[in-house]
Amino acid sequence: MITVVNWAFYQSETTGKNQQGTNQEPTEGVKPASGNGFDTPKNVKKEKNIETLTTFSSDAVEYRLSDLLFGKIREWKPNFMQEVDTDQKKDSLMQKWAVHIDRLSRLNKRTPEHIEKVITWCQADDFWRPNILSTQTLRKQIEKLEAQMAQGGTHGKNRGDFTAVGGIKPTPGKYDNL
Repeated sequence: MITVVNWAFYQSETTGKNQQGTNQEPTEGVKPASGNGFDTPKNVKKEKNIETLTTFSSDAVEYRLSDLLFGKIREWKPNFMQEVDTDQKKDSLMQKWAVHIDRLSRLNKRTPEHIEKVITWCQADDFWRPNILSTQTLRKQIEKLEAQMAQGGTHGKNRGDFTAVGGIKPTPGKYDNL
């Protein structure tokens, strides 16, 4: 059971009076509800804006894993992010990417060794390679990547082979006339 203190006071927003007509103030420490029901200050920074507060050294695990992913992508796609052509621009990008590796490690409870294996695997897989082009996407897709790795991880390599899906192989010529 929930009891609302001074319920009547909050029912009349325009007058500030409760239903009995008295000018009774709410108990100390209780604020009238705002229009949306949340008392969140506008100057509170969201998760996305906090990225710039953390700086990773180039020796940090998060930075090195970000650089690993960037290097693996550039191996198969040399023109990837051509605008990142100076050390300063690359460092700026690695700082942003390292934040997502940090979150993957801290919040998603993945070890750096495991993250390295996932990066190496996904950049070797024909399907996942073009789909994982940032650490943010890596973090978002980590569960799917791990599931594919556990199954043997040949999703992209067997795209045309139906035996990879449920062991069913189409009969040759059966549907050729359709």
